[in-house]
Amino acid sequence: MQLLFCFVALLLALADAQIIRPEKGPVATLPNGIQYQGTNEEKGDAFRGIRYATAARFTPPQIYVATENVDATKLGSVCPQGSCTNTGCSEDCLMLNIFTGKNATENAVATGALLPVAIFVHGGSYNSGTGNIYPGGPLAHYWGGKGIVVTINYRLGAFGFAGGEQLRKLDTNGGSTGNYGIQDQRMAFQWVQDNIAAFGGDKKRVMIFGESAGAGSMTMHLTMKKSFGLYSRAVAESGAFAQWNMQPMEQAQGYFDTLLVNAKCDTAADQVVCLQALSMDEIKAAYKAIYTLDTNPYIYGPTVDGVEATQPAWLAAQNGGVNPVPIMFGTNRDEGSMFCDLNKEANLNDLNAWWDTYKVGKETLNPLYVGKPYPTVDGYSVNLTLTLTLTRMEYHSPKTSSMR
Repeated sequence: MQLLFCFVALLLALADAQIIRPEKGPVATLPNGIQYQGTNEEKGDAFRGIRYATAARFTPPQIYVATENVDATKLGSVCPQGSCTNTGCSEDCLMLNIFTGKNATENAVATGALLPVAIFVHGGSYNSGTGNIYPGGPLAHYWGGKGIVVTINYRLGAFGFAGGEQLRKLDTNGGSTGNYGIQDQRMAFQWVQDNIAAFGGDKKRVMIFGESAGAGSMTMHLTMKKSFGLYSRAVAESGAFAQWNMQPMEQAQGYFDTLLVNAKCDTAADQVVCLQALSMDEIKAAYKAIYTLDTNPYIYGPTVDGVEATQPAWLAAQNGGVNPVPIMFGTNRDEGSMFCDLNKEANLNDLNAWWDTYKVGKETLNPLYVGKPYPTVDGYSVNLTLTLTLTRMEYHSPKTSSMR
């Protein structure tokens, strides 16, 4: 009898875990009856940790369709990277978060007055970051509850952007490689198209926006036709159409071959199977070791693989290959200072040594920038010259060129 009682109690507990309780917070109901339980917060309502896709390592994502009610009150895991937040790192990380005004979901669904949606793609050099650390509630509140904010996770580093000919066999629908993180983002956009109406959002009015590598990602979606139709406008903050947005296949292959050596999979009968059998931490250690040999901060990033992308995005822009939707670009005056490692006492010899280290043409750049005070306070300094140069090279000029 006691055993039967415990069994019944367990069944009731499991059933209770799937019961949605409106008094606990906002509830979104999909057309198939599946419900998402959210939370009421100071700045509005939130639905967190919503799975939008699943993916095996080095394979394109597959859309996720929930088959039972979802507790959307807690953040999901962060995608593998150098350091993780308190939610922890996991390859099972393809989650998104939705933020609305107070009772906005219920009101919009009841009246049919669906709200515009903004999907934020975080930056981090394609190697770090998470949508979890960006609270969309204050932004939705700033809009007076008249818009919905979505933040997403996507695969990073080698997990999201390792590109090698050996990996093409894992994509049975096209043979792409080196763009898993971008494919994740696109799948999140698709999930929003399929489901955001249940949360009060208008799928016909979706803005995608991102900063740094997120802006680079906007560049990808603006030039990759598979992403067309999943958004109606885009905003790229600090990084649109820059050279570092993408890497050629040859460069990706070189880094992948080094990854194989570091992971001790280079001599395996099946190198891909060998990599897939390693733990998450072993893969992280193998690609982290590459940074000790290369000064390029964008070792992993979107790849011109001939499938997802046939040419760099900036060339696509020059050739008229940009999605004709409203686009906003933005840069900050001195953001090149993030990459300026010369101190205020640096001299011209130090600057020339910097150009040589990073293989930048000092013969071209020195006449353009050296001796040009910027800003015009406290006189001229090499430190500020490099800041100006990096800002224009990496952010301002690519953006301006793409607008012509």
